[in-house]
Parts: sequence; C-alpha cells; structure tokens
Amino acid sequence: MQKIKILDALSKPGRDGSINDDCFGSNDHCVFVIDGATGLADQPVMQDNQSDAAWFARFAAEHFRLQVGAESELRSVIADLSHQARGRFWSAAGGHVERYAWPSASFAMLRIHEQDLEVCGLGDCSVYFQPEGQEVETWSPLPLFSDYESRLAANHMAESSGFNRSGSLLDDQKTLQDLRTIRALQNTIQSGVWTLGLVPEAADHVARHAVPFQKSVRALICSDGFSALVDTYQMYEPETLLTAAGDVGLEALYSELRTIERETDPNGQKFPRYKQSDDATAVLVEIS
Repeated sequence: MQKIKILDALSKPGRDGSINDDCFGSNDHCVFVIDGATGLADQPVMQDNQSDAAWFARFAAEHFRLQVGAESELRSVIADLSHQARGRFWSAAGGHVERYAWPSASFAMLRIHEQDLEVCGLGDCSVYFQPEGQEVETWSPLPLFSDYESRLAANHMAESSGFNRSGSLLDDQKTLQDLRTIRALQNTIQSGVWTLGLVPEAADHVARHAVPFQKSVRALICSDGFSALVDTYQMYEPETLLTAAGDVGLEALYSELRTIERETDPNGQKFPRYKQSDDATAVLVEIS
C-alpha cells in the first residue's frame, strides 16, 4: 500500500501577527492545503474565531482528516461538509447574511484512492508533482485564475490610492464593492467558479486528476499565496520550485517570497495584487 510522508510544511499569515486563513492537514490517505478566502464582511459572524475564513478552513480541515479515506466518495464528503458548515454558520448568524459574506475556501488534495493516486480540489490552490523518473506536472482546479486576478487588481490599483497601512486595497470602497459582487457569484452556474463553502452543489464540480504512480511521487501542495513564486512573481518554474523545496526547504522559499513582496515590489506596481502579502501555505510530501 502507498504511504504518505510529509517532508516539510509551512503555513504563515500575510503579515506578522495577523490572522492566517490558511491551514493544512493529513491522514493516512490524503494530504491537503486549504486557503480560506479573505472575509469581505464588515464584521465576522463566528465571534469566537479570529475570522470566518479561519473558522471555516479549520472546520473543513478537521472534516477532511476524519472523513477522507481510501474508498470514501469525495463528492459526499464535500457535500456533507457544506451542509454541516452551513448549519453552524446560519445558527451563529441568527438571520440573513449577504452572500458575499459567506465563508469559502480553495483546497487542493493529494489522495490515495483505492489503489490509485489522484489530485483533487476546488478553487485556485496548486499542486506540483513528479512521479519518479518523469517530468514535473502542474495541476490546479482553476489554472488561469491567477492571471485573471492580477488583471483585476491592476485595474483597482490604478483607481485607488494603493495599499493601506495593513497592506491591502480593501479600504477603497469601490474595490471592496467590486470584490463583494464577484464573491457573491461564486458557487453559481452564472460564474462557473466553484469553491469549498456553504453550497453543497459545489461538490458536483470538484476537479480531479489521476497521478501516475509506480514506485514514488513527490509533490508540493500550495495555496496561491505560496505558488505566487511561480504564477505571479515568476521567480521559479514548477520544476525548479519542487527541486528547491527539497534542497533548501520551504522556510527559505518563504523568505524569498516575502522579500519580493516587501522589498522588491512593496507597492504592487510591478506585480499587481490585492494585498502586499497573502497567507502562504505549502506542504512537501512523498508517496512511496
């Protein structure tokens, strides 16, 4: 039977001392990264948590840890997660909540499914994987989303005064309203963008891809805040990032990431984005 070995892992907030809406987890059958979407509401609903996004990401992680097995049907696991989270969120809210304020997340998972391997997920997390003796492959449920978001961010930066003191564009009211409009369309047929959240129907749209397996596979599972080293900042190719993760470690790569964001391009002029630094999570894993 295939065995999962986590070689390195890292999860950091966008700014020191701020809330980390990312998390990661694993069990004997899977390893995953969850990237909670930045909250756009005026106030969080889940008052005992740092943010609704952080609450949901950790709730989802525990659900995956307990429910994902070699023979479990992933669609059912995700639909059940959405039903449970929806009930808890509505109960805490005690009334109507605008759709843009519903918590959601992207996720990517490397999973042992019966005797096979697969990557699966929703949203814009990425997986770089390399079966022994083969080329590195890149996989994401939304492979073009990074370019789309960069173009939108460039437009909003041109119309606003740039990052506020917390390193975000969200104090600009037009930017916030536009993002709320886009977020409210998630998990609808109209947008075609499906994420982990309070909508059980998203389970019908989970993306899956078989991973070739003979002796071993090495993989790097990332939130978009970490895969920005490839997608946005173009400091690495998938092959060199996976190699560097094993050679120098994730902490060293994280330091390079923050140097770009805080020293090379602190104002987002070269690399347009909505936040100076996003939460960054990555797990380096080997299946053998």
